[in-house]
Amino acid sequence: MVAVGALATVATVTDSASEATVRVVRVFTRDGGGGNLLGIHDGLLGDPVMQSIAADLGYSETIFIDVPGDDGIAAVRIFTPVAELPFAGHPLVGATWHVAAPQATVALRCGIGAVAGHRPTVESASIEVAYLPMVERTTAPGATAAWVARMPLPYEVHQLANPQDVASYRLEDRPEHRLVWAGGDGGDENSVRARFFAPVMGVDEDPATGSAAVALAAVLRHEGRSSGALTIHQGAEIGCPSRIDLAWTIRDTVIGGTIADDGQRTISVRSGS
Repeated sequence: MVAVGALATVATVTDSASEATVRVVRVFTRDGGGGNLLGIHDGLLGDPVMQSIAADLGYSETIFIDVPGDDGIAAVRIFTPVAELPFAGHPLVGATWHVAAPQATVALRCGIGAVAGHRPTVESASIEVAYLPMVERTTAPGATAAWVARMPLPYEVHQLANPQDVASYRLEDRPEHRLVWAGGDGGDENSVRARFFAPVMGVDEDPATGSAAVALAAVLRHEGRSSGALTIHQGAEIGCPSRIDLAWTIRDTVIGGTIADDGQRTISVRSGS
């Protein structure tokens, strides 16, 4: 494990108005474009302030990274525009890329425990997740098969007949978390087309969802595929084509991809947040 350097807190928030600076990256890009926007803040702030910053940014998630503890693990907090999450994949992959030097590793602690992050190249990062979600079979209209995976929040995982059905899928309700997917994207049996919806959490449709990839691995593991690797294509339907590289064993799951740096944004923190 390569030690992580101290992270500087870039905003000090008091009862008066102040500013917070966040780094903006796109995680799980595809051919240099697309990806899922992420705000990264070095340092933890008060809960209302972190929620306010995430709401103002409006990205699927914003992550706040504490300095590493004596054990070398840095605690993180992850917020959607409306709520905090115990686990989300693209923020942890983006935070790994932000914190670790190329070819270095880092340990990050979120609501499901510590995850191991690795930055193999300048433009890529991955996380190894030891958490094994519980999975149960269910049914869903229009799905060829359906499950619920505990992430630990419940994720609906709906398999559709083919990638074309995924592309044309229309949401008719407001789920907390729903993944729809089908194998064989582009005629490749190792490629999956996926879409993810979480309107109750403030995310109408997500461009690239690492936690949903972990949920899919859990479903396939539950169905007897104890190990494997897939490429997940997501986000094209909303103009953000993305790629997630997924691999799993009976013990863990690895998700990774490429990241693009979009620079910094300064957010005005509202007084009293």
